[in-house]
Amino acid sequence: MLVSSLVLAGCRRRRLGRFQEGEEEARALVERVREHSVPFALQARFAIKVQGPDFSGTTSGAMILLDPDKLRIEVNGPVGTPLFILASDGKALHCWSQRDATFFRGDDAVAVLRELTGGTVAITDLISLLTGTLPLDGAPIVDLGADPDGAVRVVFQAAEGLRVRAAVDPQHELLRRVSLLQMGEEDDGTEVLRVAYNDLMRVGNSRMPEEIDIEAPTIGWRATLEIHTWDELGRIPDAFDLTPPGNAQEKDLVTTLKEMAKQPAAVLPTPPSQP
Repeated sequence: MLVSSLVLAGCRRRRLGRFQEGEEEARALVERVREHSVPFALQARFAIKVQGPDFSGTTSGAMILLDPDKLRIEVNGPVGTPLFILASDGKALHCWSQRDATFFRGDDAVAVLRELTGGTVAITDLISLLTGTLPLDGAPIVDLGADPDGAVRVVFQAAEGLRVRAAVDPQHELLRRVSLLQMGEEDDGTEVLRVAYNDLMRVGNSRMPEEIDIEAPTIGWRATLEIHTWDELGRIPDAFDLTPPGNAQEKDLVTTLKEMAKQPAAVLPTPPSQP
């Protein structure tokens, strides 16, 4: 069933300027976005542009998201077969690289994500980010205000020394951008992860992300997803338990991420700001 037939609950249209007037309305908006739910099982097909320390390229891919903590993301090679697979069954988070014939084993998804986000983001938060909804359900709000572009700015306290800063679109009640910040003593924080939603697509009477820019500055990676379709799945595929092929070499994913973080990150061009 095509997502064009979906109507996601809780979407109300608001004028951009309305929430610049007071904290009470801004806080109410944030709570509505936190309560925003998406279908239990979703599939998306997309084009993806990847920039990394040693290569870049554009190809196609697909992902399956199963609420609350299962996902599978495939990036295809030139002939359409998976070149790279990332999968989580809610406990483990493994990767397979066809190019390197290497299986990156992450038996503890929490440990893997700790390397990427300092222990802030869980699998359920990744799904929230991919669907344009707020991560960190229940995290305390430490700052609330209005950005110059009319978005509502909200900052959440995350793990020790980390905060999440998000900008919420009052009209569509979805994220415009979100950053994970490593806080310093005398600065506004260093971005460890940033996500920007450059475009939205209509999905029934609501909207979902159409273009997502994801960047991990500490390891020099950026991926831009241009999503072609969102589909709601009626039958759940058995796709979240990733095992190595017989000819694969294995590496520990946490160790690999630690080694990548020690290397000088590639200087990636800053994407254009969106209104």
